[in-house]
Amino acid sequence: DYLFFNEYEAEYISREIKVRDIEDLFFENTKAIIVSMGERGSRIYTRDEHVDVPAIKVKEIKDPTGAGDSHRAGFLVGIMRGYDEIVSCRIGSVVSHFIIQCVGAQENVPSWDDVLRVYRSEFGNLPS
Repeated sequence: DYLFFNEYEAEYISREIKVRDIEDLFFENTKAIIVSMGERGSRIYTRDEHVDVPAIKVKEIKDPTGAGDSHRAGFLVGIMRGYDEIVSCRIGSVVSHFIIQCVGAQENVPSWDDVLRVYRSEFGNLPS
């Protein structure tokens, strides 16, 4: 249902299979394509639109290891909790913001309450 790429992977795949735009990678079952862009956040492509989701600023990035994986995990938690793809991508941004502030990809894993607190401060309330 969802395709995840970093920028390098998206460019490489687009070039190798000769597609004009990332949107050309939509298959029958694809609901969204999410491209992570490091400090610039991520871009989510749905069949109707594409939206840039900003990275959440931190004082210091101590270790980017696991940022993409944690973003995907946060995204999927959002989907499993019934949120749409754009809100879920924002949740992914919140989760990855916690991970990059510590050394090691399994440190500083946030609770759902932590995610909600930061989400509200960055994006407003989650939709009901």
